[in-house]
Formats: sequence, C-alpha cells, structure tokens
Amino acid sequence: MNRLVLTASAGMLALTLAVGGAHAFEIIEPGTDGGVVLEADKTVNDTLLTAGNTVDLRGAITKDVFVAGNAVSVSDTVGGNVIAAGNTVQISGTVTGDVIVAAGSVVLTKEAVVTGDVLLFTGAAEILGTIDGDLDTYAGSIELGGTVAGNVKVQGETLTVANGTIISGSLSGQLVQPYTENPAATVQGETSLTVGSGTDGAWMPGLITATVSSALLGMLGVLVTGLVLFLVAPKLLAHLRTMSFMVPGTSLLSGLVTLIVAPILFVLLMVFIVTIPLGLLMLALLSAAGILGGIFGNLWAGDLLTKKKWNPMAAFLLGTVVVGVLGLIPFLGGLLVFVAWLVGFGTVLQAAWQWHQKGAQLV
Repeated sequence: MNRLVLTASAGMLALTLAVGGAHAFEIIEPGTDGGVVLEADKTVNDTLLTAGNTVDLRGAITKDVFVAGNAVSVSDTVGGNVIAAGNTVQISGTVTGDVIVAAGSVVLTKEAVVTGDVLLFTGAAEILGTIDGDLDTYAGSIELGGTVAGNVKVQGETLTVANGTIISGSLSGQLVQPYTENPAATVQGETSLTVGSGTDGAWMPGLITATVSSALLGMLGVLVTGLVLFLVAPKLLAHLRTMSFMVPGTSLLSGLVTLIVAPILFVLLMVFIVTIPLGLLMLALLSAAGILGGIFGNLWAGDLLTKKKWNPMAAFLLGTVVVGVLGLIPFLGGLLVFVAWLVGFGTVLQAAWQWHQKGAQLV
C-alpha cells in the first residue's frame, strides 16, 4: 500500500517536472465528440496524459499512463504504471508496473497482466486477470478470479472468489457480509477475513466508497458549473484564463493572503451587531469566489499541462480530471490540489478587484 502511494506521488511529481521540460510526455487531446482513441497500430514512446468522455487506448505506451474519463479502456501494453479515474475503467492489456484506479467500477479482464501491485478504490471490482504483486481493493462488491502472486487485502461489503482462482499469498481484510469459502479456489497463505458489526470498523468500506463517490460527484459538479460558465460568460473566462496562466504566482499569493486575513476580518465584523450584515456578505462573496476558484484552478492546471495549446473546454476537462485524481493521493496530491485551487481563488479575487477599480465589463 505504501509503495503504491509512493508510485502515485512520484508519478504526479514526474508530471509536474514534465511541465517544466525536465521530462518528456505526450498528451492526446479529445476529439470533437469528447472521445480519445489511441489506435492499435500506434505507439506512444513517452508518458501518456489524456482525458475525455470515452478513452480507448488500443495502442502500446512505453512509459506511464495518466488517464481519466467517463469510460476508460486500456487494452495494449503499458511499459510503466497506470493511474486512472473514471466512471468505468477496464484493463485488458499488460501493465509492467503498478495500477492505481479510482472509479465507479473496475474490471481487469482475463487477458490483463499486471507485473506490479494493484490498488483500487471503487464501487465494484472484478479481478479476472493475473497480478504478479499484491492486490489492495476498497470496494462495495469484490469478485476475484485469475491469479494473484502476492497478498490480497480487501475492504468491502461482499467478496466472491471464483472457481480456479489462485492466491499465492494471504487473503485478509474486512467485509460487511459473511464470506463463503470456495473449495474450488486456492489460497496458499492464511485466510483472515473478519465481518464487522458496525462498531469494529465495518464502516470503513462504506467510508472509502463514499469518499471515492464524493470525489467523483464533486468532479462532476465542477465540470457542470464550469461548462455553464463557459457558455454564459466567455469574456470573463478568457480574461481570467489569461490572468492565471500569465501570473500564477501573483494569483497564488493573493489567494493565500486572503485565506489568512479573511477569517480574522470575519470574526471582527461579527463582534458588533451593526457590522454583522457586512460579515455575512463577505462570507457569501468569498464562498462564491471559492467555488469559482475551483473552476479556474482546474482550467489553470489544464493550461499548465498543455502549455495553453488546447481550447479552453478541453483544457478545463483535462485539468478537472487530473485534479480529481490528485485529490485521492495522500500528502503530495492534496498539496498540489490546494495549490491549484489557490491559484484559481486568487485569480478570481484579482479579477473582482480590477472590475471594482476600473469598472471593466468582463461579462
């Protein structure tokens, strides 16, 4: 588990360095239908970063893959790690590294081979392929098949082990529903599965599933809000996009200073009855700025990764899914998400101040 977290964190750090030109990577932009396809006769010789409504990776990738979308499919060889997020994620190729997925449902088909470890956060997991390392899965329902050379750790509601399944290591974890051992399956190590009653940690699978679901719903909410803003206020969008991309340091500083000063000012305004309305108005305005900050922070992240070569809609989609994936990674991921939000938040505050000072008609 710790190695998988390090894998994800190192991968995100590699992406950050790549943006600065220290590491090569390739981006595939979604088409007009919002989909991404890497044809079977194509090969990506760098780390691949892509996002879209549907993402179908039929060709080979020689290094790591960072991918997100509503439906994600990886069906050829990946020469590094796969870090994916989406509604559905299916892997049917060979991954010569680790696999980390956060999704509504995850399927590793019978043809799938993972030479490293697998970490899943999902509502439903179906593992039918071969895993040479360990498997850690946090899910509502878990179906195990195929072969796992390492240990299997599960946290979920139900577990089904299919006929012919081979687990060379141990099988451990916690379930909400009782587990029925399958005599037609082989577990060479110790089997240690507990059933929770509600006070001994049985809530953990539900909490994990709820966390992932909340992240996905939050991502969807930001997407919808952002797309609406793109339609109703294109001039505002263009202005803030340019501002965040050209002077992200200033935006970051503005957001950070406001985050420190605003709580103090709010408390002072709430002390006196006559200034309470001002305090509540300030809270409402900053809350709105915070929501918009998430939108423009994601757009800034997308522009940063694509060097502002994509159209704003595609860059916003990419930034949203990348930030969503980062949010599931402890420590470094959370820090990078916070930085992106601060840039967006500060950009909105600066634009509001300019509008107040100059009366600019941005919308």
